Amino acid sequence: MKIEEHFYLLKRRIFKKNNIIFITILVILLFVMFLSLTVMTLYRTNEIASSNKKTDGKTIYVYPPLKQDKLTTEDLDKIKSIDHVSFVGGKIYFGGVSLSVDELNKPFSEAEIFVQPLLEGINLKMVKGNQEISNGEMICPVNFYPYEAYSFDDEYIEDEEETEEVFNMKKKIIKSAKINGRDLIGKNLKTKHITSYDYNDETGEESNIKYNYQDFKVVGTYDTSYTMDSLYNCYISKDDYLKLVLSDFEHKGYIEYEHLQEQELNKEYNEVMIILDEYKNMNYVHQKLDKLKYVYEDEKEVNQGDKLFFTYVPMFITIIIILVAINIIYNFNSKKIKGRVSNYALLKSLGYDNKTIEINEILENVICYLISFVISLSIFITCFVMFKNNYLAGYVVEGMLINIPALAIGTIFVIVLCLLIVINNKLVAKKLKHSVLELLRKEI
Repeated sequence: MKIEEHFYLLKRRIFKKNNIIFITILVILLFVMFLSLTVMTLYRTNEIASSNKKTDGKTIYVYPPLKQDKLTTEDLDKIKSIDHVSFVGGKIYFGGVSLSVDELNKPFSEAEIFVQPLLEGINLKMVKGNQEISNGEMICPVNFYPYEAYSFDDEYIEDEEETEEVFNMKKKIIKSAKINGRDLIGKNLKTKHITSYDYNDETGEESNIKYNYQDFKVVGTYDTSYTMDSLYNCYISKDDYLKLVLSDFEHKGYIEYEHLQEQELNKEYNEVMIILDEYKNMNYVHQKLDKLKYVYEDEKEVNQGDKLFFTYVPMFITIIIILVAINIIYNFNSKKIKGRVSNYALLKSLGYDNKTIEINEILENVICYLISFVISLSIFITCFVMFKNNYLAGYVVEGMLINIPALAIGTIFVIVLCLLIVINNKLVAKKLKHSVLELLRKEI
């Protein structure tokens, strides 16, 4: 039978009531599967990526052995000699400093960047320029967004001075506000950060604010997706970073940073941070530190509760829905095929072989499935984009990977399609093994 003949037989069947009901049910089931797979995939993608890519995932804090008060230069040399350890230094290098850049301010948000020291072990995927920088130089994201954004889990506090229009802007990453990092290459950014201020407990106002000003020349841009950095995260030299932190005592806590400064000057530490070349070498370094009797802890630890909830719950839901889909596909086709027994007898008497009839039935189900898949996917993509644009802007700015899980959806498409074909083929073949007379008598 030619393909045209198949479609001639199908065109009257596709939009019959039973098929419309079948398509509607599949649309709902597929949408729920897409939703659960997206939750699981986004969590797994970001959890794995943050461990493999982010500096936090390959950072370890090392403390002296139990009967030792300080880590000496000899200890530092031992730690540095461990394979895969790229950087060893004081905890003062951990974190970063927020700097304001008034010249980049927008009507809906002030511009604020977060600077970190470019340490050994931090490997950037450069878009333009070189990773090696000198004092007074800076590397920023190629897709630069140093503005405030609203996250879905933010506790929004109404501000009388903030209009609804401004708040709606913060819910999105406004394309017009994005700065192409390439346009900043060669420019000097005048930055400032608060070094001290007086705070009035009664009025809740700050006064006598003192700033430290420093110019940085942007000499390169990097791809944040490679390291999962935020879209406002820039890198400066270790010396520049150290100066910023040590001039920041009163603003961040004088006692803590004075203590860190003393450790850095004397090169005797209560603890040090080490950065590995790659996350996969964490276990190896752990074993070496154990042999050397050092106490240590990882900067990043996986929250097992979140892992269980965001991985196994969606997986369980997906499996249940697949089982429900199998049951619906089986019952729907079983009922439909039972009502077409006399039709099969007619087709066989007209000379159509079993294979042709089977293909015709499979095509009908596949077309119904494709229609339901396209409708469900269209609804899902629309909802995903709307939700991402309106509520997940803050997560995007922070460097999280929020994309439609194409691979997972493609896998589900193939699995359900195969189940549909197999179930349909077995049910039809079971009927067609009988003769025309038996089919007409409906004694099967």
